[in-house]
Amino acid sequence: MKINSKGTEILLPDDLLYARDHCWAKIEGAHVRVGVTDYIQKRIGKVTMVELRWDEDLNGAHFKQVLDFPLEREDQQSHPRFYGEGEWDDQPIDGVSVESSSMVMEILPPFSGTVVDVNGSLEDRPELINSDPYGEGWLFVIEADDIESERRNLLSVGAYVDFLKTE
Repeated sequence: MKINSKGTEILLPDDLLYARDHCWAKIEGAHVRVGVTDYIQKRIGKVTMVELRWDEDLNGAHFKQVLDFPLEREDQQSHPRFYGEGEWDDQPIDGVSVESSSMVMEILPPFSGTVVDVNGSLEDRPELINSDPYGEGWLFVIEADDIESERRNLLSVGAYVDFLKTE
């Protein structure tokens, strides 16, 4: 579906679920692929960095595999930086920080579960979020604990369009 929002054409695929924080979820069996919507990537502008962030626990979303790339940010002191080896192995992950020149957006997992894959291409090419938010610009995949009950917290494309009208 294509809509016009404040003079900008927005693409919203019908086969996805949407969260009010402007991430999308694609159910793939027991897994859920997560990314940011075309709406929000156009609002925040050119994405300059994508960063994984750590926390004790948030919505049960923990990663399962060791990721093979460092995402570094010297001015982020409140959260440790992620390195795919060493002292941060097997630590929980709370989501992803997507940064543009105008803002930083936190993407939180829309389902409880275990992060089983992260889009490593975004380290060197964060602009994939702008050029292909529903394809190559996906963020991570969760092995969901309970898709059926938690999907009720997400919106269909029609409900998301209605939500955008209130923004």
